[in-house]
Amino acid sequence: MSNRLAKVFDLICIRGESISVEHIAEQMHVSTRTIYNDIQRLNAMLASKAFPVIRNHQGLLSYDHIPSLTFSSLIDTNDLIYIDQRFRRNIITQIILTRPQGFSIDELSQSMQLSRNTLIRDLARIKDELLAQGISIETISFKGYVVSGEEPAIRAALTHLFTVDAVHFEHVIPTEDVSMLDELTEILSDLADELSVTFSDTAIKRLLAALYAAYRRVRIGKFISNSPSVGLETREQELLQHYQSRIACCYGVPTIPEGELLYIAARLHESSVTHYDDLLSENWLKLTVLTHAFIDELAQVYPSAGFSEDDALFQGLLNHLRPAYWRAYHNDQVNNPMLGYVQTQCSELHETVCSSVHVLETGLKVHFDEAELAYFTLFFAASLERRNCVVKRYTRVVLVCQEGISTSQILRARLHALYNVSVVAVLGKRELKAWLAHNYADLIVSTVPLNVDMSRITKKPLPVEIVSPQLTEDDQERLRTVLDARSSDIDISELMKLITKHVSMDEHQTQSLVQELGSYFHGIPHQHYLKARYEPMLKEVLTEDLIACKVHAPDRDAAVRVAGQLLVQKGVATPEYIDAMIENVEVNGTYIVIAPGIAMPHARPEQGAQGIGFSLVTFDEPVVFGHPSNDPVRLVIALCAVDHQTHLNALAELTDLLFDSDVIARIENATQPQEVMALIEGDRPW
Repeated sequence: MSNRLAKVFDLICIRGESISVEHIAEQMHVSTRTIYNDIQRLNAMLASKAFPVIRNHQGLLSYDHIPSLTFSSLIDTNDLIYIDQRFRRNIITQIILTRPQGFSIDELSQSMQLSRNTLIRDLARIKDELLAQGISIETISFKGYVVSGEEPAIRAALTHLFTVDAVHFEHVIPTEDVSMLDELTEILSDLADELSVTFSDTAIKRLLAALYAAYRRVRIGKFISNSPSVGLETREQELLQHYQSRIACCYGVPTIPEGELLYIAARLHESSVTHYDDLLSENWLKLTVLTHAFIDELAQVYPSAGFSEDDALFQGLLNHLRPAYWRAYHNDQVNNPMLGYVQTQCSELHETVCSSVHVLETGLKVHFDEAELAYFTLFFAASLERRNCVVKRYTRVVLVCQEGISTSQILRARLHALYNVSVVAVLGKRELKAWLAHNYADLIVSTVPLNVDMSRITKKPLPVEIVSPQLTEDDQERLRTVLDARSSDIDISELMKLITKHVSMDEHQTQSLVQELGSYFHGIPHQHYLKARYEPMLKEVLTEDLIACKVHAPDRDAAVRVAGQLLVQKGVATPEYIDAMIENVEVNGTYIVIAPGIAMPHARPEQGAQGIGFSLVTFDEPVVFGHPSNDPVRLVIALCAVDHQTHLNALAELTDLLFDSDVIARIENATQPQEVMALIEGDRPW
């Protein structure tokens, strides 16, 4: 209840606008009677701190916003323990999961000042809840109650307690742990910088909760000494080796076992991001091919939706899929505040996503739960919103969203579709101040209260509008009164008519300019100029003149250079592309080697790609690339593409070949390009 109370408080007291009881009940999925009870409790809390109470005029609630008033300032933990069963049980559960030994009813009764009967009733419910998570509470003579279960399960239960109720988390942290949490926050910030990711605000909170749960267990001598291997060396695992002493110091222990580092790495894997630089991760090839196949599956059901041509859809899904995979792999459930919206407002699209997700589940050998499927749906919903968008002159808007990529994408797309705006940045609350110090915006739209005077940062007024992630009708109406709706439409087709009067362009140049103008004006180009992109087959982009057999290469860079030179000779890449590939191998060396003996270097399209091409090189002697388990490399396949999608059909074909050990052996033993080409075309001459 305390979590709902906080949300009701924000809706009424922080926004400072009138809102109906019925509307709040609909948003919270509870009865109006429940909301009236919540208002009574909030008024009692406000009155106890000498604040004005919430006004109620025939079911219309209002409150004059007070800048210094926050929900946490109203909370008295002892009061909540008595009036809120859920809060009390969370506190009891947290206590028993962080005790080094057993506990007794009398000890709990004395420390919490609760009756034995109340504790016995609560403990019966807690036992059932923990048992469902694989944790048991047993009675042992002369010891009382003892908690038993696997350490990861106990930590997962604690993490859930700390994240499901922000009020609970805030009030169970002892004063002496606050500085430790600040240090953990710094560690997460440094890890994010080195991983080249920006975690969502929700992900940061969940990571802090997970690390704090680990800290509380470590402090009572409960370590994860062993962790099941995932079979892959990940960037997170590699990086955490350098943070071992820092984390140990933070936890107040001499050293951190390897299992603890793997536990932290797993939590990082699962964390949603709002931004991911163009770095490779483990399984990047499989994730890329599966993302493309998943989008194609949806595109067959919605042939006119343009899913296959939407680069933002592909990049967004690809970036989301990695943490989603790890969450499913570790059976870690995620909370999706947009689930209800997806099920009611996007029901047909959601059903299609659910029936098509087998493409991902089969390829990755995991199962995605309903909340995760709803996130997938949001990406496609955002794509449809972009497709329906009219390009307009815009107001510069910064979107502050505490959720991950999918929630921010759908909200961003709806803002673009509904108003004359350009969302110039999507940020977490923590990033906003730094961004505003160097950038300009006309308006901030936020899904969370900011409680900051923006004029102190920007040196001039900057309005802030608080909205729900669902962007309700009330939110939409309020934004309409704020945004300048007098701007005129910009028609890309009209712009193109003006340009082509003075400049001659071939079809490729026209398509490219239309896309760039659409991106510049923050909309979707006119459909007259958009054509379905052609995706060539493997044998069209990996031809005989792009194959070299039994080449000598003294080192990694030389091996990449040989493969790159074939692309340059073919005319699909510039010499600068070779240098970019070598630099990319330096940064992503571990992940370039995609399988035992096979490396797949490439660079970004804008770094010198002039066409689509794959080159294939085998070596007279294996080459060391620096991979801990897949070295040495006997086969290098260099990729070159002008965008992120056009080459994916060919890449999918190539992937099928690479997973056929017999074909790979024959390619490595081939002495002539013709022999390799015969394999690629499906012939088996030997």
